[in-house]
Amino acid sequence: MWGQIKGKAKIEIAREVVGNLVKTLPEETELGLMAYGHRRKGDCEDIELLIPVGKVDRSAFVAAVEEIIPKGMTPITASLELAAEGLGYKEQKATVILVSDGLETCDADPCAAAKKLEELGVDFTAHVIAFDLKPEETEKLRCIADSTGGKFFPASDAASLKDALDLAVGAAAMTEQAVKEEDTRTAKLTAPETAVAGTEIDVSWEIEQADGDYVTIAVAGAKPFENFGYAYTKDKATAKLATLISACDAEVRYRRCATFPASPARSSPARRSP
Repeated sequence: MWGQIKGKAKIEIAREVVGNLVKTLPEETELGLMAYGHRRKGDCEDIELLIPVGKVDRSAFVAAVEEIIPKGMTPITASLELAAEGLGYKEQKATVILVSDGLETCDADPCAAAKKLEELGVDFTAHVIAFDLKPEETEKLRCIADSTGGKFFPASDAASLKDALDLAVGAAAMTEQAVKEEDTRTAKLTAPETAVAGTEIDVSWEIEQADGDYVTIAVAGAKPFENFGYAYTKDKATAKLATLISACDAEVRYRRCATFPASPARSSPARRSP
């Protein structure tokens, strides 16, 4: 979390986004906070429940987030299991929102663990936010959400992290999961034909939106998950999208909500020029 995005450490971005989100939550919201790798280096057991689940105390929650200092490992699997146990997932509905900027580093399989928690739990759900990960890494976290009926939200900057958290909290608040059905929507995208590599472009779209839809950019012909940069479309019709750093032929893609198959509704080419 000490890596930087536009000159700002990711942990600073996360603190600010989470703090602002918590300030807007209804008073009756029940929320807890668990952190890992924040006290000791190289310790896969460094997992701590900072705030037990209960009606959210905004000031206490923000203060706890501000004190998190990344230092060590990424024990995603053990954290999921501990969170599920703490929520009594075998006796009642339990929902976890996982935010990570890295993959499991403690010789465990979070995908297998998520599947087991889903099988053993009454109704265990994990929504996952992959923050500033490479495309191939992002997909390695998607399985956690897929295995538990949760939603998966990639984020590449402060704006997309904010939207992803908003959507994840909204999904967690739902009493019943949406029924999956075929998505026949078609997006009309508008983007520049050319752009300077490493800059931002304005993108607009026309489509009947669903929560979780986003626009992204990829090298022309890349596989569906090989995307770079994300802008969620919720309550918007335009967004700024960072172009690829290197000059190449690229595509702007409209991606459907995570509830549906992760394929572009329609892609628009946007070639880069150096």
